[in-house]
Amino acid sequence: MTAADERVGSCTVLIVGPYAPELEVVAQGFVAAGIRNSGVVEPHDAAIQARAHPPIAILLARQAAADFPQLLSLPLAPGGALLLWHPFNAPEDSILPLSAQRLVLADLALPLERLRLVALVRHLIARAADAGRGLHRQDDADSAPGPA
Repeated sequence: MTAADERVGSCTVLIVGPYAPELEVVAQGFVAAGIRNSGVVEPHDAAIQARAHPPIAILLARQAAADFPQLLSLPLAPGGALLLWHPFNAPEDSILPLSAQRLVLADLALPLERLRLVALVRHLIARAADAGRGLHRQDDADSAPGPA
């Protein structure tokens, strides 16, 4: 486990959207790579979890982003990014407006691009750690020495 992983709160990646077999494969890939993740189905639950523990990445179903544009403004940890996914054989029926596309780091076809997804998340974690913006647990902040 890396130093960046030790500073992670409840999850590093928040997976938002309806259950799909592709997401099970992705979640297992994250676990195998040592990346903490959590999945939620309902947009309201995603908002609550992201506010409580902002993740470094949010993996959002493209269709969910089109249906619930407020999901594009969920809070992220410093240096975090929004990632969209769609099934590799899905039609291009859920095109996002250009303004929404600018908020997204990547739009991945799963499960084909699952290794790219893991690499992107690892890069986000490393970039945040290198910039001194690693994810911190709340109890780490409480145990920090105060002014003398």
